[in-house]
Amino acid sequence: MADFKTHTIVAAGVSGAMTTGLLVHYQLSVPLALLFWASGTFGGILPDIDSDHSTSIRLIFQLLAGISAVITVVALHTRLPLWQLWLAGLISFLAVYYPLRQCFASFTIHRGILHSLLANLLFALVMIVAGYYLLDMHPWVAWGCGCFLFCGAIIHLLLDEIYSVDLAGGRLKSSFGSALKLTQWSEPLLSVVVIGLIGGLYYLAPPDHYWLHLMEHLFAPMIHFFKSL
Repeated sequence: MADFKTHTIVAAGVSGAMTTGLLVHYQLSVPLALLFWASGTFGGILPDIDSDHSTSIRLIFQLLAGISAVITVVALHTRLPLWQLWLAGLISFLAVYYPLRQCFASFTIHRGILHSLLANLLFALVMIVAGYYLLDMHPWVAWGCGCFLFCGAIIHLLLDEIYSVDLAGGRLKSSFGSALKLTQWSEPLLSVVVIGLIGGLYYLAPPDHYWLHLMEHLFAPMIHFFKSL
């Protein structure tokens, strides 16, 4: 499997190429381009949250813990004195980073269902719904972040499969096929749960014609390129 550095560099490079196409051909604003690029890069490390000691899971839970601390401070800043506010923020951070992370790690296995196309779709829809409802993003922006995150996660799975091929020995490693898969076929009940979550999040997501519009923007530069050959 590819390491954290490889996943990050490749996802950042591909996301950068895609956002550059939007900048050049469709005058996408620089802040939006950076947001889409960051979403794609983040997606490139996201599937490895099922690896208990990976850099990905540490970074992601640090981010979640930080967000939790900020929300706690903002929610309580008019009710508590300063020292209690600091303490509440710290407790919130530690509660997410340690117990919640350990609980998550105990229920996941590396290269399990989180290394699958269904999981990537779930990640993207969580991003879309959270961006739209919690961060007050425009639907087009929320779908853009979700699409870039999905692309980054797909790149992660592809890299894992590429690294499962022993080019020197001309053979496939035992890990081949464990990353780029539709779902974890050995866990049918879990797959049904993920499909249910996907359906629920899609129902909550803003209108998907924004997604279709974005796909036209993303792939139009490639279509123009091949037509010019």
